[in-house]
Amino acid sequence: MIETLEGSRPGEATAAGGTPSIGGSALTAPVSLLRLADGYHLFCRARNCWSHTVSSDLLHWRRIPVGDHCLRADPGCVVADGTDLVAFLLHPGASDTSGSTSSVTMARSTDSGRTWHPEPGPAVDVCLPGTQSPDAQPSDLRVIRDEAHDQWVMMVADGTGFTFLVSTDLTSWTATSVLDATRWHEGGALCHPDLLPLDLEGQTRWVLWWTSAASPRTNGSTTRYLVGDWDGRAFTPQRGPSQTGTPASDPVLRTDLGRDLYAPISVQDASGRRIMIAAVGNEDYANLTPGSTATPDDRPPTLATPRELRLVHTPAGPRLATAPVTAPIGPDATSRTVADRPVTAASNPLSQLGGRTLDAEIELEASAYDSAGSVTLQIRCEGQVHTDLVWRPAEGSLTLDRSESGATEFSPSFTAPSTEPGVPAEGLLRATSATVTARWPQSCLGVMRRAWLRVVVNPSSVEVFSPDGLVAITSAIFPGPGATGLRLAATSGTARLVSATVHPIAAS
Repeated sequence: MIETLEGSRPGEATAAGGTPSIGGSALTAPVSLLRLADGYHLFCRARNCWSHTVSSDLLHWRRIPVGDHCLRADPGCVVADGTDLVAFLLHPGASDTSGSTSSVTMARSTDSGRTWHPEPGPAVDVCLPGTQSPDAQPSDLRVIRDEAHDQWVMMVADGTGFTFLVSTDLTSWTATSVLDATRWHEGGALCHPDLLPLDLEGQTRWVLWWTSAASPRTNGSTTRYLVGDWDGRAFTPQRGPSQTGTPASDPVLRTDLGRDLYAPISVQDASGRRIMIAAVGNEDYANLTPGSTATPDDRPPTLATPRELRLVHTPAGPRLATAPVTAPIGPDATSRTVADRPVTAASNPLSQLGGRTLDAEIELEASAYDSAGSVTLQIRCEGQVHTDLVWRPAEGSLTLDRSESGATEFSPSFTAPSTEPGVPAEGLLRATSATVTARWPQSCLGVMRRAWLRVVVNPSSVEVFSPDGLVAITSAIFPGPGATGLRLAATSGTARLVSATVHPIAAS
């Protein structure tokens, strides 16, 4: 939840102007998430400058109004260097006598990011050696702390690959390697890179992810990742059992099978968990969503529910698993449970469990003999407005359908079918702008099939998670504040609601 920060310092309340962003979409995107002594600081890139919000729990955010000494809307990131914050800003297309194609400048803050002061000269001139196209231009960067090698690492995305640079002092940088990502490239320029270590059964593995800009071949913008090793100089993707053969056979690994998880970033929380935060949205309809034109250019984004990240072994190799991190509204919030109810076309055992925001855990059962062809959970219902989650036991799939979810007319890309098929991906069966169908884990005992799903609903989004954390679907929806109903029905037969527990949550 975004709240205005009271007691802002002099100069913080003036909205900044500035030049338009260089390249990419105007969709507000997270660029850095830091854990400091006074809480978590989230910096996001908008059209004219960076927004800045603070949270104590990663769930409720207070906005710090930008001042005259703000960070302009260049691509970049922020890191903590002792008690100071250091921002790195990428200037694509800038050149100097050395022939560099771009440059990176630095700014420093001594007051936790409220005011910024430029450092003299460029921090690094970015040349892009190696396998990238001669026409490649840097589009984005990220700097991380590599504790294992006592250094800083800068990743520069050029649209089709990544250049890695290292430094011990944040000032002198040396290019060490290039990762050519052409075989995972589907038309949209690569941006928002991140590199993070995760434990896999006692061993440290590294995950490299990025966002691909909007392209018809990917049905908009999308986020992908690789699991591999980092030796302090280069990232080497791992080949699992499903990744043998030629490079073209490598699967497209996605952090989310929906359309609207954008530009994820991560932080290690106070308990040691790695938490991911991302914006809800897609470059196909950036700044076109209902009400977005009335908000200032430095607005914080609509955030997806924070997710805990883990690496797990699968038959196909290591994969990212995610689980939502939510919190009840307060100590008096009451969870509601319904158990062991028949589900038919006419019944609705969830009629009393709706809400504008909720965290629901639902288990369904169907028989292979006389069960329903599908079981549909309708979310945020009011009249003809509803978002559907459809479980098909025989197919072992779950579909999220937002074609009747409320306001959809603001962009033809929101529900109109894509001109090209969705990008092939593990677990993704089919996708259009309005629907996403994924393989869904289900258990079989004799003729009975069971499926479990966790559904997190916020005012303008719905997120669905599988029990093993390997499948997640995020979708933006705009049903209006009056749409709070929850329905459960079966078609062509009967099914059973094993249990449904709904927790009220505060809006994120």
